[in-house]
Amino acid sequence: MFANRVGSAFFLFFTLCCITSALAEDYDPRDVVNAAEDFVSLIDYGLFAESWEEGDPLLQIRTPREEWIGRLALERDLFGWVLHRSPRVSTYRDSLPGLPDGDYVIVVFDSVFERKRAAVETLIMVLDAEGGWKSVGYSLK
Repeated sequence: MFANRVGSAFFLFFTLCCITSALAEDYDPRDVVNAAEDFVSLIDYGLFAESWEEGDPLLQIRTPREEWIGRLALERDLFGWVLHRSPRVSTYRDSLPGLPDGDYVIVVFDSVFERKRAAVETLIMVLDAEGGWKSVGYSLK
């Protein structure tokens, strides 16, 4: 009986290691964070229209271009220039409210702005058909 438990525990451990390894090969969190940083750098430089154009089609469908530009211009005017940004967490999800099922990663940055010392930037990134990561959403709080 003890041997069965040890054998079962070993099998479970081995299976979990294989699953974790397969997921690690499919998604490199650094790639997602780098894509999120590239996207948000467009916003940092005031290239709001370009950020909308670089976003995933889901972003463009959900948020009209002029609404996107206006919201970002207002937020960045209130907060000022970004002084520092560091990634805090990235979380994989295959389903999010209001979005079709897919491969999503929520990337959260702790950020410091001229007029907001403790800000949180959240990006929702989606894996596109070409294997790259595109933004579906951005929020600043």
